[in-house]
Amino acid sequence: MKNLITLFCLFVICLLPVTTRADVSGEIVLVHPVKQRELWITHLNVGGTTHQIYEHEPEPNFRILDVVTQKGGKYIAFLARSGDEAAGIHLHNIYIIYIFNKYRRGEKALNITQNRFGEIDERGFDISKNGDIVFASERPPAGVMKGIYLIPRTEFQETAPRATMLVKNAYDPVWFPDGERIAFVEDHHIYILTVATGEKIPLNVKGYLPTVSPNGQYIALTKKIFALVVSQIDIHSLSTQKLLSTRNPTHNSFLMDFKWAPDDDHLVFTTLTGRKHHVMSFNQQIQHLGKQKDFLDQGIFGHHIVIYDWTHSGAYSIDSNVHITTLWGKLKM
Repeated sequence: MKNLITLFCLFVICLLPVTTRADVSGEIVLVHPVKQRELWITHLNVGGTTHQIYEHEPEPNFRILDVVTQKGGKYIAFLARSGDEAAGIHLHNIYIIYIFNKYRRGEKALNITQNRFGEIDERGFDISKNGDIVFASERPPAGVMKGIYLIPRTEFQETAPRATMLVKNAYDPVWFPDGERIAFVEDHHIYILTVATGEKIPLNVKGYLPTVSPNGQYIALTKKIFALVVSQIDIHSLSTQKLLSTRNPTHNSFLMDFKWAPDDDHLVFTTLTGRKHHVMSFNQQIQHLGKQKDFLDQGIFGHHIVIYDWTHSGAYSIDSNVHITTLWGKLKM
Protein backbone atom coordinates (compact mmCIF):
# COMPACT_ATOMS: atom_id res chain seq x y z
CA MET A 1 0.00 0.00 0.00
CA LYS A 2 2.85 2.36 0.88
CA ASN A 3 4.46 1.72 -2.52
CA LEU A 4 1.19 2.48 -4.29
CA ILE A 5 0.89 5.81 -2.47
CA THR A 6 4.47 6.69 -3.43
CA LEU A 7 3.85 5.89 -7.09
CA PHE A 8 0.64 7.95 -7.06
CA CYS A 9 2.47 10.94 -5.57
CA LEU A 10 5.18 10.73 -8.25
CA PHE A 11 2.49 10.56 -10.94
CA VAL A 12 0.80 13.69 -9.58
CA ILE A 13 4.12 15.54 -9.43
CA CYS A 14 4.68 14.83 -13.15
CA LEU A 15 1.31 16.45 -13.92
CA LEU A 16 2.03 19.67 -12.04
CA PRO A 17 3.60 22.72 -13.69
CA VAL A 18 6.96 23.91 -12.39
CA THR A 19 6.70 27.02 -10.23
CA THR A 20 9.38 29.69 -9.94
CA ARG A 21 10.07 32.60 -7.63
CA ALA A 22 10.53 35.17 -10.39
CA ASP A 23 7.72 36.44 -12.60
CA VAL A 24 8.85 34.46 -15.64
CA SER A 25 6.48 32.03 -17.31
CA GLY A 26 6.11 29.95 -20.42
CA GLU A 27 6.62 26.49 -21.80
CA ILE A 28 10.06 24.88 -21.71
CA VAL A 29 11.79 21.77 -23.04
CA LEU A 30 14.14 20.35 -20.43
CA VAL A 31 16.66 17.56 -20.02
CA HIS A 32 15.61 15.11 -17.33
CA PRO A 33 17.89 15.95 -14.38
CA VAL A 34 18.68 12.26 -13.70
CA LYS A 35 17.90 10.37 -16.92
CA GLN A 36 19.99 12.59 -19.14
CA ARG A 37 19.00 10.95 -22.40
CA GLU A 38 15.38 12.08 -22.01
CA LEU A 39 13.67 15.34 -22.98
CA TRP A 40 10.49 16.53 -21.28
CA ILE A 41 8.18 19.49 -21.76
CA THR A 42 6.50 21.47 -18.98
CA HIS A 43 5.17 24.91 -18.04
CA LEU A 44 6.43 27.61 -15.70
CA ASN A 45 3.88 29.24 -13.41
CA VAL A 46 0.89 28.34 -15.58
CA GLY A 47 -1.48 25.41 -15.89
CA GLY A 48 -0.54 22.38 -17.90
CA THR A 49 1.12 19.02 -17.61
CA THR A 50 4.60 17.55 -17.90
CA HIS A 51 5.24 15.13 -20.77
CA GLN A 52 8.19 13.13 -22.01
CA ILE A 53 8.79 13.97 -25.66
CA TYR A 54 12.01 12.09 -26.42
CA GLU A 55 14.16 9.25 -25.12
CA HIS A 56 17.46 8.46 -26.81
CA GLU A 57 18.22 4.81 -27.44
CA PRO A 58 20.77 3.31 -25.02
CA GLU A 59 24.34 4.26 -25.92
CA PRO A 60 27.52 4.04 -23.80
CA ASN A 61 27.96 7.10 -21.56
CA PHE A 62 25.38 9.07 -23.53
CA ARG A 63 24.05 12.25 -21.96
CA ILE A 64 22.47 15.43 -23.30
CA LEU A 65 24.57 18.51 -22.53
CA ASP A 66 22.39 21.30 -23.93
CA VAL A 67 19.12 21.84 -25.81
CA VAL A 68 17.73 24.62 -28.03
CA THR A 69 14.33 24.91 -29.70
CA GLN A 70 13.18 26.44 -32.96
CA LYS A 71 10.95 29.30 -31.88
CA GLY A 72 7.75 29.14 -33.91
CA GLY A 73 8.64 25.76 -35.44
CA LYS A 74 8.92 22.10 -34.56
CA TYR A 75 12.62 21.36 -34.51
CA ILE A 76 14.49 20.66 -31.29
CA ALA A 77 18.28 20.41 -31.36
CA PHE A 78 20.42 18.98 -28.62
CA LEU A 79 24.13 18.54 -27.99
CA ALA A 80 25.11 15.18 -26.56
CA ARG A 81 28.27 13.54 -25.32
CA SER A 82 29.08 9.85 -25.61
CA GLY A 83 32.07 7.56 -25.98
CA ASP A 84 34.47 5.44 -23.98
CA GLU A 85 35.25 7.48 -20.87
CA ALA A 86 37.96 5.09 -19.67
CA ALA A 87 39.79 5.34 -22.99
CA GLY A 88 39.43 9.12 -23.04
CA ILE A 89 37.17 9.06 -26.10
CA HIS A 90 34.63 11.87 -25.87
CA LEU A 91 32.27 12.34 -28.79
CA HIS A 92 30.25 15.55 -29.03
CA ASN A 93 27.45 15.66 -31.59
CA ILE A 94 24.41 17.76 -32.43
CA TYR A 95 21.14 15.92 -32.96
CA ILE A 96 17.92 17.16 -34.56
CA ILE A 97 14.41 16.02 -33.69
CA TYR A 98 11.30 16.95 -35.64
CA ILE A 99 8.32 16.96 -33.29
CA PHE A 100 4.99 16.23 -34.95
CA ASN A 101 3.05 15.99 -31.71
CA LYS A 102 4.52 16.78 -28.32
CA TYR A 103 2.19 14.31 -26.63
CA ARG A 104 3.42 11.39 -28.71
CA ARG A 105 6.95 10.00 -28.65
CA GLY A 106 8.69 7.94 -31.28
CA GLU A 107 10.52 10.33 -33.60
CA LYS A 108 14.19 9.36 -33.91
CA ALA A 109 16.85 12.06 -33.61
CA LEU A 110 19.25 12.63 -36.50
CA ASN A 111 22.96 13.00 -35.79
CA ILE A 112 23.91 15.87 -38.12
CA THR A 113 27.56 16.33 -37.07
CA GLN A 114 28.55 12.65 -37.04
CA ASN A 115 31.81 12.87 -35.05
CA ARG A 116 33.36 15.18 -37.66
CA PHE A 117 33.99 18.37 -35.66
CA GLY A 118 35.57 17.35 -32.38
CA GLU A 119 34.28 18.80 -29.14
CA ILE A 120 31.41 21.29 -29.35
CA ASP A 121 30.83 23.23 -26.14
CA GLU A 122 27.55 23.77 -24.35
CA ARG A 123 26.11 27.09 -25.45
CA GLY A 124 28.24 26.69 -28.60
CA PHE A 125 25.35 26.06 -30.98
CA ASP A 126 21.94 27.52 -31.82
CA ILE A 127 18.94 27.00 -34.11
CA SER A 128 17.25 29.79 -36.07
CA LYS A 129 13.54 30.48 -36.50
CA ASN A 130 13.97 28.87 -39.94
CA GLY A 131 15.48 25.69 -38.47
CA ASP A 132 19.10 26.28 -39.54
CA ILE A 133 21.92 25.29 -37.16
CA VAL A 134 25.10 27.21 -36.34
CA PHE A 135 27.78 25.77 -34.09
CA ALA A 136 31.37 26.40 -33.05
CA SER A 137 34.05 23.76 -33.39
CA GLU A 138 36.53 24.96 -30.80
CA ARG A 139 38.72 21.83 -30.57
CA PRO A 140 38.45 20.25 -34.00
CA PRO A 141 40.26 17.10 -35.14
CA ALA A 142 43.11 17.19 -37.63
CA GLY A 143 42.06 18.50 -41.02
CA VAL A 144 39.08 20.49 -39.70
CA MET A 145 39.29 24.25 -39.21
CA LYS A 146 38.37 25.89 -35.93
CA GLY A 147 35.43 28.26 -36.18
CA ILE A 148 31.69 28.66 -36.69
CA TYR A 149 29.80 26.42 -39.14
CA LEU A 150 26.32 26.44 -40.65
CA ILE A 151 24.17 23.38 -41.32
CA PRO A 152 20.96 24.47 -43.09
CA ARG A 153 17.77 22.53 -42.41
CA THR A 154 17.78 21.31 -46.03
CA GLU A 155 20.79 19.14 -45.12
CA PHE A 156 19.28 17.33 -42.12
CA GLN A 157 18.08 14.31 -44.08
CA GLU A 158 21.29 13.89 -46.06
CA THR A 159 23.60 10.94 -45.38
CA ALA A 160 26.40 13.34 -44.39
CA PRO A 161 24.88 16.80 -43.78
CA ARG A 162 27.08 19.48 -45.31
CA ALA A 163 28.50 22.07 -42.92
CA THR A 164 29.72 25.41 -44.31
CA MET A 165 32.39 27.45 -42.55
CA LEU A 166 31.09 30.94 -41.72
CA VAL A 167 33.85 32.47 -39.58
CA LYS A 168 37.28 31.10 -38.71
CA ASN A 169 38.55 31.13 -35.12
CA ALA A 170 35.22 32.37 -33.73
CA TYR A 171 32.85 31.00 -31.08
CA ASP A 172 29.67 31.65 -29.01
CA PRO A 173 27.32 31.89 -32.04
CA VAL A 174 23.69 32.89 -31.46
CA TRP A 175 20.94 33.66 -33.97
CA PHE A 176 19.07 36.93 -34.25
CA PRO A 177 15.26 36.57 -34.16
CA ASP A 178 15.13 37.33 -37.91
CA GLY A 179 16.96 34.06 -38.69
CA GLU A 180 19.29 35.93 -41.05
CA ARG A 181 22.09 37.16 -38.77
CA ILE A 182 24.20 35.74 -35.98
CA ALA A 183 26.16 37.38 -33.17
CA PHE A 184 29.44 35.77 -32.16
CA VAL A 185 32.80 36.32 -30.48
CA GLU A 186 36.10 36.68 -32.32
CA ASP A 187 39.31 37.71 -30.58
CA HIS A 188 37.30 38.69 -27.45
CA HIS A 189 35.10 41.12 -29.43
CA ILE A 190 31.44 40.87 -30.45
CA TYR A 191 30.54 40.80 -34.15
CA ILE A 192 27.36 40.48 -36.20
CA LEU A 193 27.32 38.42 -39.41
CA THR A 194 24.67 38.40 -42.12
CA VAL A 195 24.79 34.73 -43.11
CA ALA A 196 23.58 35.06 -46.71
CA THR A 197 26.03 37.82 -47.70
CA GLY A 198 28.95 37.24 -45.32
CA GLU A 199 28.88 40.90 -44.22
CA LYS A 200 30.54 41.18 -40.80
CA ILE A 201 29.97 44.21 -38.55
CA PRO A 202 31.91 44.81 -35.31
CA LEU A 203 30.08 46.02 -32.21
CA ASN A 204 33.24 47.68 -30.93
CA VAL A 205 32.86 46.08 -27.53
CA LYS A 206 34.60 43.25 -25.74
CA GLY A 207 32.47 40.48 -24.31
CA TYR A 208 31.36 36.85 -24.32
CA LEU A 209 28.18 34.77 -24.52
CA PRO A 210 26.18 37.30 -26.58
CA THR A 211 22.41 36.83 -26.56
CA VAL A 212 19.90 38.85 -28.59
CA SER A 213 16.53 39.85 -27.15
CA PRO A 214 13.45 38.26 -28.81
CA ASN A 215 12.39 41.67 -30.16
CA GLY A 216 15.81 42.14 -31.78
CA GLN A 217 16.45 45.50 -30.09
CA TYR A 218 19.03 44.59 -27.47
CA ILE A 219 22.11 42.42 -27.06
CA ALA A 220 23.31 41.22 -23.67
CA LEU A 221 26.85 39.98 -23.07
CA THR A 222 29.17 39.04 -20.24
CA LYS A 223 32.55 40.27 -19.09
CA LYS A 224 35.12 37.97 -17.47
CA ILE A 225 37.81 38.55 -14.88
CA PHE A 226 39.79 35.42 -15.77
CA ALA A 227 39.26 32.17 -17.65
CA LEU A 228 35.49 31.64 -17.85
CA VAL A 229 34.47 33.41 -14.64
CA VAL A 230 31.83 36.08 -15.32
CA SER A 231 32.02 39.30 -13.31
CA GLN A 232 29.69 41.64 -15.22
CA ILE A 233 26.59 41.61 -17.43
CA ASP A 234 25.99 44.41 -19.97
CA ILE A 235 23.06 45.31 -22.23
CA HIS A 236 23.64 47.30 -25.43
CA SER A 237 21.25 48.82 -27.93
CA LEU A 238 21.59 47.11 -31.30
CA SER A 239 20.53 50.26 -33.17
CA THR A 240 23.04 52.62 -31.53
CA GLN A 241 25.53 50.14 -29.93
CA LYS A 242 25.20 52.29 -26.78
CA LEU A 243 25.72 50.65 -23.40
CA LEU A 244 22.31 50.87 -21.73
CA SER A 245 22.79 49.09 -18.42
CA THR A 246 25.30 47.02 -16.52
CA ARG A 247 25.07 44.80 -13.47
CA ASN A 248 27.47 42.62 -11.48
CA PRO A 249 26.26 39.13 -10.53
CA THR A 250 26.03 38.47 -6.80
CA HIS A 251 29.00 36.12 -7.08
CA ASN A 252 31.61 35.80 -9.81
CA SER A 253 30.94 32.43 -11.42
CA PHE A 254 31.25 30.32 -14.53
CA LEU A 255 27.94 30.44 -16.44
CA MET A 256 26.54 27.30 -18.01
CA ASP A 257 23.74 29.23 -19.71
CA PHE A 258 22.89 32.86 -20.46
CA LYS A 259 19.83 33.97 -22.45
CA TRP A 260 16.77 36.19 -22.65
CA ALA A 261 13.39 35.03 -21.45
CA PRO A 262 10.76 35.20 -24.23
CA ASP A 263 9.13 38.35 -22.77
CA ASP A 264 12.15 40.64 -23.51
CA ASP A 265 11.96 41.75 -19.88
CA HIS A 266 14.25 39.22 -18.17
CA LEU A 267 17.75 37.82 -18.53
CA VAL A 268 18.27 34.34 -17.08
CA PHE A 269 21.52 32.55 -16.39
CA THR A 270 22.71 29.33 -14.79
CA THR A 271 25.85 29.09 -12.65
CA LEU A 272 28.09 26.04 -12.68
CA THR A 273 28.43 26.05 -8.90
CA GLY A 274 25.35 24.38 -7.51
CA ARG A 275 23.66 24.42 -10.93
CA LYS A 276 21.57 27.38 -9.75
CA HIS A 277 19.36 29.57 -11.96
CA HIS A 278 19.09 33.32 -11.58
CA VAL A 279 17.17 36.12 -13.28
CA MET A 280 17.60 39.87 -13.74
CA SER A 281 14.67 41.98 -14.87
CA PHE A 282 15.23 44.56 -17.62
CA ASN A 283 13.00 47.64 -17.63
CA GLN A 284 12.87 48.70 -21.28
CA GLN A 285 11.31 52.10 -20.50
CA ILE A 286 14.15 53.29 -18.31
CA GLN A 287 16.64 50.77 -19.77
CA HIS A 288 17.71 49.46 -16.40
CA LEU A 289 18.89 45.97 -15.42
CA GLY A 290 17.57 44.90 -12.02
CA LYS A 291 19.14 42.97 -9.19
CA GLN A 292 19.78 39.24 -9.36
CA LYS A 293 17.05 36.94 -8.03
CA ASP A 294 16.70 33.18 -7.74
CA PHE A 295 14.78 31.46 -10.53
CA LEU A 296 13.60 27.94 -11.34
CA ASP A 297 14.68 26.66 -7.96
CA GLN A 298 11.94 24.14 -7.15
CA GLY A 299 12.95 21.71 -9.87
CA ILE A 300 11.17 18.60 -11.09
CA PHE A 301 11.28 14.87 -10.25
CA GLY A 302 12.85 15.80 -6.93
CA HIS A 303 15.89 17.41 -8.58
CA HIS A 304 16.88 20.82 -9.89
CA ILE A 305 16.26 21.52 -13.56
CA VAL A 306 19.67 22.22 -15.10
CA ILE A 307 19.28 22.30 -18.89
CA TYR A 308 16.26 23.84 -20.61
CA ASP A 309 15.04 26.21 -23.33
CA TRP A 310 11.78 28.02 -23.99
CA THR A 311 9.62 26.71 -26.83
CA HIS A 312 8.41 30.15 -27.90
CA SER A 313 9.25 33.83 -28.07
CA GLY A 314 7.01 36.75 -27.17
CA ALA A 315 4.03 36.70 -24.83
CA TYR A 316 2.84 33.29 -23.69
CA SER A 317 -0.88 32.60 -23.40
CA ILE A 318 -2.76 29.55 -22.25
CA ASP A 319 -6.46 28.74 -22.01
CA SER A 320 -7.13 28.35 -18.28
CA ASN A 321 -10.08 26.06 -19.01
CA VAL A 322 -8.25 23.65 -21.30
CA HIS A 323 -4.70 23.81 -19.83
CA ILE A 324 -3.25 22.26 -22.99
CA THR A 325 -1.06 24.09 -25.46
CA THR A 326 0.69 23.12 -28.64
CA LEU A 327 4.46 22.69 -28.59
CA TRP A 328 5.11 26.28 -29.54
CA GLY A 329 2.69 28.03 -27.20
CA LYS A 330 -0.39 28.40 -29.44
CA LEU A 331 -3.71 27.15 -28.15
CA LYS A 332 -4.65 23.62 -29.10
CA MET A 333 -8.36 23.45 -29.82
